[in-house]
Amino acid sequence: MTLSPDPVPSCTTYTDGSGIPGGTYYGQTGKKAGQLVGGSGDNIVFVPGTYCFSTVTISGGGLLTVNGPVVIKVTGQSIFGGGGVVNTTHLASNLQIMSSYTGTKAGLTINGGSQAYMQAYAPDTEVVLGGGDRFLRVRRGGEHLEHRWLEGPPRCRAGDRGEQRHRQRLGVARGPELGA
Repeated sequence: MTLSPDPVPSCTTYTDGSGIPGGTYYGQTGKKAGQLVGGSGDNIVFVPGTYCFSTVTISGGGLLTVNGPVVIKVTGQSIFGGGGVVNTTHLASNLQIMSSYTGTKAGLTINGGSQAYMQAYAPDTEVVLGGGDRFLRVRRGGEHLEHRWLEGPPRCRAGDRGEQRHRQRLGVARGPELGA
């Protein structure tokens, strides 16, 4: 039996920019509409809410920080890298990243950090996990794959082959409340 994951509906109106200090947001219109960029020294702090972007690119020493429930929807290839993701609530349900991108290569890249409690859902693209984070459970379609990133590269279970950079079409969840 093959399970087909539900697609992520594409958001059609980009965020107006309120509630996201830090980084550079290019607004709702124009050539770079919906793009959020953070680099060295940027700390993009989201107030609780739901946001829609074309792309998010956090690189260098840039940080993404949430202090309450935040849903980030992206329609294009996005990279949550840089210095990492900080979820001060330590609840994965308080940071949800949903990608409607349908390209095959690295549609969603996440390099977390020790405070990167999150849920990510990208059923129609490749998800690249990196950094020193500890993703406790990974979901691909209806199948759970156990990941134990205690130190060093990921080691995957449930028939998946461990790789230096795990590249699969995955929905990813990170956080202790998901259970074993």
